[in-house]
Amino acid sequence: LQLLRQLDSPQAEDQQRGSSGGGDSGTAGCAAAADGSGDDGAEAAAELELPEIRAARGLFRWDDELLVSRAPGRLDVMGGIADYSGSLVLQMPIAEACHVALQRHPLDKQQVWKHIKARHDKLGGPRPALRVVSLHADDTNRAPTFDIDLDDLHEPDGSPISYSAMRAYCKKDPASSWGAYVAGCLLVLAQEK
Repeated sequence: LQLLRQLDSPQAEDQQRGSSGGGDSGTAGCAAAADGSGDDGAEAAAELELPEIRAARGLFRWDDELLVSRAPGRLDVMGGIADYSGSLVLQMPIAEACHVALQRHPLDKQQVWKHIKARHDKLGGPRPALRVVSLHADDTNRAPTFDIDLDDLHEPDGSPISYSAMRAYCKKDPASSWGAYVAGCLLVLAQEK
């Protein structure tokens, strides 16, 4: 959360506005924040910035409610998820964990990535969308972002899409198929309400 707050700090925004030159949102601005010179060194620093950090910039509105949760990882030597049925298992928590920060955005305040805006413009205007950023994506050769319009989770009659339709949607791009773990939760909630 501190990392995300740093990305949205007033100094980072001022430097981004002052040195972006109308280029890709956040790239040159972060470079200026990295070394403050605005020269070729700044451009090199921008190239080194992780894409998920650029994507996370502006994701949250700090004056509104933000929910943050942590699920610890676990070492599973024996038993898997059989502990839910009372079986014996051999597991222990580990330091790795999944952190989730979640915030609802009113449609008129939703800031979206350029490709989502282009998609929405073709559809006639803004639409509710789920945007997910996964940090350290390069470590596992996956795309750093996943997005889906919330309308895509429903059939034209308003009923939730099938699990197989969601699976097919998420398999279109293998690099971002990890997003099924997040978007799939919303679909399960809609299906099982």
